[in-house]
Amino acid sequence: MQFGTTFSSPYLRDYFKLSVSEAFLELLKLEFAYLRLGCYWADSEKTPRMLDFAELERLLELASKAGQKIILTLGMKAPRWPEFWVPHWTRAESVIASPEPALKFIDSAVNRLGKYPAVSYWQVENEPLDQSGPQKLVLPISLLEQEVALVRSANSKPILLTLWGNRTLRDSRLQKLTSLADVVGIDLYYQIPNGQGGFWGPSDSLDSLKKIVQNQPKPIWITELQTNPWKKSLRFNHLEIIRENWERALALKVPLTLLWGFEYWFALLKKGDSTIYEFVRNKLALSR
Repeated sequence: MQFGTTFSSPYLRDYFKLSVSEAFLELLKLEFAYLRLGCYWADSEKTPRMLDFAELERLLELASKAGQKIILTLGMKAPRWPEFWVPHWTRAESVIASPEPALKFIDSAVNRLGKYPAVSYWQVENEPLDQSGPQKLVLPISLLEQEVALVRSANSKPILLTLWGNRTLRDSRLQKLTSLADVVGIDLYYQIPNGQGGFWGPSDSLDSLKKIVQNQPKPIWITELQTNPWKKSLRFNHLEIIRENWERALALKVPLTLLWGFEYWFALLKKGDSTIYEFVRNKLALSR
């Protein structure tokens, strides 16, 4: 099994108040198989038709020089809250009804960023068929089909589509995404507070998930595996969480698992706590 992680520039910059460049250089040292970067629409088109990919291009240049493979997300939705990263000059509901601005953005991003050797996969939207964001919106499958077709027509790199794995995978979402994607990713969180002093995780058991993964016609990845406490929940510490969930990922035997929470690890590292960072580094060394 290979491992990777997600890197969110706005989360590092705006939530943790940390240097994006410093964090990315530290991340490259871990030599993950894949890193997932978000092409955040809200950051890249603050003024209509005026695109700015400068920060993202700097990261892609660093990744290309290091030989690091990148999964690049495209569309309205991207990892991290508020899920829908729509510019301030429009609204998600408006774009869903009249998607031309989003389609133009995706087309521009693919043509501009596809030239970087590091870009190995496109991820079109993030959990597109799941309710998310402040207004619990879902992207219509017809819009997702348009976006996937647009990306395929502009660039030949394979396409990843993802879904929220804590909701049962026995509904129609997995089948719909499998018909469109080259790879499907599932997002798994095992330690979410349930409001009653306990925790809840995926609806499907580990054995059920194994069967589902094994019976798919397309490769299945884990695109988010929880490694740190959910929000401010402290019942489980981060080392216990990543140890337990690492074993669950190994049991599923998927080709690639993206560990969720690098920004949290880096923030701890900056405070002098290297426990989770060293755990990951040691595990990666053993997995190579």
